[in-house]
Amino acid sequence: MQNFYTLSAAIEGNSYTKVDKQNETYSGINVRLRYFVRLVVLRSYAVNIFKEVDMVVQNVYPPPDLNNNIKMEALGTGTPLGTIGHLMLR
Repeated sequence: MQNFYTLSAAIEGNSYTKVDKQNETYSGINVRLRYFVRLVVLRSYAVNIFKEVDMVVQNVYPPPDLNNNIKMEALGTGTPLGTIGHLMLR
C-alpha cells in the first residue's frame, strides 16, 4: 500500500516546558488534579472532533539533608541519677 496524498502541518512546536506544572497529578476520592492536552478540530462539513490526552506530572526534588546525630538527654530532677544517651541513625 502506498501513500498517494500526505498532508502535515506544524501549528505549534512540541514543547511543553513553558507550562508551569507546579502540582503533581493526583486522583483521590473527592478530587482529581490532572494536566491534559486537548485537540479540537472544527469542521463545517461534519461533526467536530474532540480529543483529550492526559499527562502525568511527578515533581522530583533532591532528598533533604538529614541530621544523623541526635542527642537525647533526660536528667532526673531531685535525684542523683541522670541519663544521657546518644543515638546514631544509619
